[in-house]
Amino acid sequence: MSEESTQEPADATLLDGQLRCEWCGWPFSPPKATGRKPRYCRRSCRQRAYEARQTRAEVDAALLLHAKGGKAAAAPSRASGRQLKGAESPPLF
Repeated sequence: MSEESTQEPADATLLDGQLRCEWCGWPFSPPKATGRKPRYCRRSCRQRAYEARQTRAEVDAALLLHAKGGKAAAAPSRASGRQLKGAESPPLF
């Protein structure tokens, strides 16, 4: 008996024409339209990947600054000073 290959192609295209989401790994069918192949299965996966890239860039910049011996300034965070509507804590009594 021959062993079936369980490795996926490098371009993340599955054998049945489906793609695999770069964020969550879920298989999805690309739209029938022309143009660039989608990299993510949902908009939420695209957003999470963007946030991860931004956080990675902030960490890399802080590490580079630290390696050079500089003081890290308090960089404004995307979430600082911002609160979601309805996220206020209810009264405790």
